[in-house]
Amino acid sequence: MDAILNRHETPAAAAAAWLQANPSIKAQWLAGVRRFDGSPALANFPPVNEAAGQHGFEEWITRHKDPNR
Repeated sequence: MDAILNRHETPAAAAAAWLQANPSIKAQWLAGVRRFDGSPALANFPPVNEAAGQHGFEEWITRHKDPNR
């Protein structure tokens, strides 16, 4: 939340940075989780930088904020 509230990062960017800094926790979260096809979820998890590259309306608003408000 610090990255979002104080450094004004998008939630996707903050989450991607946190996941990259904490790979063991991500592995714990996904331990035993399987995809619909039965393959392990962790092996098929998208790369962190790929997830952070997704852009949407919220990011557009953040980039176009009026700094004088």
